[in-house]
Amino acid sequence: MKNNYNRILILTHPRSGGFSLLHWLGNELGIDSYHEPLLKGIDSFEYSDSIFNPNVIVKEHLDSIIDLNLDPIRFINSFDLVIFHTRVNIEGCSISKIMQLETGESHVSYTLDAKWISLHQKEIRKAGEELIITQKLLLDQASFCTAKIISTTYEGIYETKKDISLITDTLGIYDPKWLSVIDPKRRLQNGDPKLSEPKIKPKLI
Repeated sequence: MKNNYNRILILTHPRSGGFSLLHWLGNELGIDSYHEPLLKGIDSFEYSDSIFNPNVIVKEHLDSIIDLNLDPIRFINSFDLVIFHTRVNIEGCSISKIMQLETGESHVSYTLDAKWISLHQKEIRKAGEELIITQKLLLDQASFCTAKIISTTYEGIYETKKDISLITDTLGIYDPKWLSVIDPKRRLQNGDPKLSEPKIKPKLI
């Protein structure tokens, strides 16, 4: 089956595992990929190419689209396929966000500490309340989409893995070679920091 979706958008929110999802699909499809190009501004090459490149996969936050006063629906519908990606575990996502703010590290694994969680309960609760609002606003955009849409979750990628087959079936990837990118051991929360770099699946002789 040929992939009919040349321009792909992963629309998500912070701490959802979208970074790894983007790089997995970029490797599988062999096309240009951009991680939150709007952070570089609408005058940047990354933003321009994410809009006009006919073969590209982009991961972006709805908040970033709104903050730049762009029309969310127009931006979203400039893609052929939109993956609405969220995280069901609100507390886990909130913990990750507070940890990121505290350490300044976005893609470094860490081990959860009960004492740290207890000391940051107020911040975690507030982050969770904000996340629920963000997720609702994000998912509300689906009803305005003219593009093909699918919905995935952090849990569906890293835990049940059911969303992996949803994505590969949609994109016609019948022999994925870069699943090591989304190996559950690479999760930031309680992940294995000693894990080697992702590798392509070797060909069978």
